[in-house]
Parts: sequence; C-alpha cells; structure tokens
Amino acid sequence: MAIAVSASDFIAEINTNTRPRILVCVAALLLSTIAGLLTARWVTLPLRLNEAGKDIAPRKFDRAFAVSRLDRVGELAQSFNEMAPQLKKFFPALAESEAKFAQLVENLPVGVSAMIPGGAFIFMNAAGEQIVGRG
Repeated sequence: MAIAVSASDFIAEINTNTRPRILVCVAALLLSTIAGLLTARWVTLPLRLNEAGKDIAPRKFDRAFAVSRLDRVGELAQSFNEMAPQLKKFFPALAESEAKFAQLVENLPVGVSAMIPGGAFIFMNAAGEQIVGRG
C-alpha cells in the first residue's frame, strides 16, 4: 500500500507549522535561560559566603546577606549575619584588653619572656632583658 502526496501539498503543510514551532522554540529558550540564571544565583550563594568570610578576616564586618534558603547554606548565611556584628563589637574590647595586658607585663619587676620550641625569644619585657643582658 502506498500513498502519493504531491510535493507542493507536503511543503505547504510544513510551511504552515514552521511559525508556531519557532515561537515554541523561542519561548522554551527564554524559559530555560531564566531557569538557568535563577539556578546559578541559588548555587553561587556559597561562593558569596566565602567572600563574606574573606571580608571578616581584615575586619570588614558590614556585609549582610538576604537569607531565603532553608538548607544548611541558608543557616550558614544566617550565622554570618549574626556573627559579624558580634565580632565588630568584641574586637575593640579585645584590643583594649591586649594593650592593658602588654602594659602590665612590661611593667612587672620580674623578667617575663616567651620562647618558641627552637629556643628563640619571641617576647621579653624590660626586666627580662636586664636579666639576660640584652639592652
């Protein structure tokens, strides 16, 4: 059994369906592009958290993240948001405490020193320098 269709009828059928197919392909391309961008944004949030961690190291505590995820990455972002203001508050207090301690150790009438395991001194107060003979 065979069916014969003229070429002009066959091509006419193809031509009538071409425009809707192109529109469907363009719509699918737009939807997949939007979905890809949203997925890329969702996936790259941990990388932005890495940047926040690098900002905290040199004491830049003003970075905050809008957290919309409920997974572990969202919990980590929330932790960064809570940690940065606390660190901003505690670093000046730590520096003040360190300065007071250094002043106390320097003014002690006894020698105080710290050494590394190889035997080299990493710190010595004035009384310790007099004992050892360093000026």
